[in-house]
Amino acid sequence: LSTEFWNVLLAQENATPQDIASIDAAKKLFPAPDQTLLAIAKEKDSTFIVDILNTATGEIEQAFSSPEATLPADGENIEWSPDNRKLIIPLEQNGVRSYSIVTIQDKRVIPLQTLTRHERALDNPRWDSTTRDLLFYLDGTVLYRADTKATDTDMPQAIRDRISAYDISGNNIYYLGQDNGIIYRIPGDNPDADPTQITTAAIDMDPQVSYSLVVYDETRLTIREQETGKLWMYNKLSSTETILRPLASDGVRSVQFSNDGKKLLFFTDHEISTYFVRDWETQPMREKDTVIQVARFSSAIKNVQWTEDYEHVLFTLNGNAKIIELDSRDRRNITEIASLSSPIYQALPRFGENRIYFVLETGTVSYIPFPAEQTNLFGF
Repeated sequence: LSTEFWNVLLAQENATPQDIASIDAAKKLFPAPDQTLLAIAKEKDSTFIVDILNTATGEIEQAFSSPEATLPADGENIEWSPDNRKLIIPLEQNGVRSYSIVTIQDKRVIPLQTLTRHERALDNPRWDSTTRDLLFYLDGTVLYRADTKATDTDMPQAIRDRISAYDISGNNIYYLGQDNGIIYRIPGDNPDADPTQITTAAIDMDPQVSYSLVVYDETRLTIREQETGKLWMYNKLSSTETILRPLASDGVRSVQFSNDGKKLLFFTDHEISTYFVRDWETQPMREKDTVIQVARFSSAIKNVQWTEDYEHVLFTLNGNAKIIELDSRDRRNITEIASLSSPIYQALPRFGENRIYFVLETGTVSYIPFPAEQTNLFGF
């Protein structure tokens, strides 16, 4: 009797973390599309700072600073432009959210509200994936597109109204209609085009709740209530079979699709689960539209995310970084890959570098090799 084992991961247990000595007071790392660049958000001497680290050379250069400011408490990310030239930096000052557009090379800073000339606070700015220097943002329920190289006479373009949430996938924009709970798609390079309706059944929307979309493509996406953590999955399997159902009634913190779109990772403060979007036809085989509970813990877990093979999940528990496998045959293995000297704020895998970076409560940034050695097709 023979049994297949695919996606075998051999990780070094309790690797010794290496500190990056030139970094202190770090709060979070934000990876660029370029595998060698990291933006480091720091809070030091009542000043919010963003440094750029080149991991290939070790060089660090300050790109931005603002007194009496912090990263937003809800964890909104700094976003790199697709060409690695600019950053969208969210700030919180005296309880007020704002955004700055920073050009890396010349350190030019433009407040987003100055660029767009809107009076009230804006939400969810995202870089346009189709056109250089353009970005999208929400003003209330209106989606706009603006040019970060605009002149004084250029005005942002209103794209759509009555939007509860939007996401960008590939060259398309997907949005959730505020009035009807339906998802639509418009091309990013032609936002004036008529929208294409994606979902046919509406979700039961609460006007007092905010929503977020995570889209893989037009056949696979999630909708989440941000305040409650309720999660819906839209999964179009064929021309005759479409699924729109809740995966969790509350508590979901975030979701992440696998790179092939066949699995969805979602988690709460204490539980990790996987939804199989498509049939998984290698051992161990799983059926589409099924959910497995990967693990449940009494203590709060953080930094839950896929590893490179999408058959293992990385997470942190206090000062320990662990890997757990989806394969539950015999038993589901959990491996501790690093033990740090203080609680871990962030774990950031950079598989192109074969490293996992850690930001600690102390402000230190460390890393371990992962995996410890290169592997071949079969993972050995």
